[in-house]
Amino acid sequence: MEKKKIILVIALLLGLCGEKSEKKKNSVPSGFEKVHLIESKGDILSFELFAFHVVDREDSVLLIDFKVIFYDSLARKTGELKADSGWVDRKSLNILAKKNVVLKTEKESLLTQEALWIDSLKIAKSDKDVALYHEGNITYGKGFVTEKNLKEITIKGRVTGGEKD
Repeated sequence: MEKKKIILVIALLLGLCGEKSEKKKNSVPSGFEKVHLIESKGDILSFELFAFHVVDREDSVLLIDFKVIFYDSLARKTGELKADSGWVDRKSLNILAKKNVVLKTEKESLLTQEALWIDSLKIAKSDKDVALYHEGNITYGKGFVTEKNLKEITIKGRVTGGEKD
């Protein structure tokens, strides 16, 4: 009788362990891999999105390891945004980029941990710490905002640096 109890306890433990490993397998979000999306308004190219992994949600799209290339109304490249993860709002097309965020324009590169692209205004902004590389100099600060079409990046506060690398 004692052997049956021990075998039953072992079987229950193995069964519970099996359920946990099965739950872990199912917790990985399903979606699409290696995605290239082109967003345009009529004939006007707005942006191109490249992502290693995309998960489609009801009101947003989760992006993993992605890059977005932005264009102005004349279809000229204005800059690009790269990040480890982010979300695209389906209605507004705003993009929230998180972790290892790099925003590049023709003359500048900015590094931060979070940035928001506001599609209706064609600007990017953040309140997080930033490092801005421009003309061989590096400037640090707290937060940034760009002009329309990423023409210029302005650090909002706590500005230090500005020296050559």
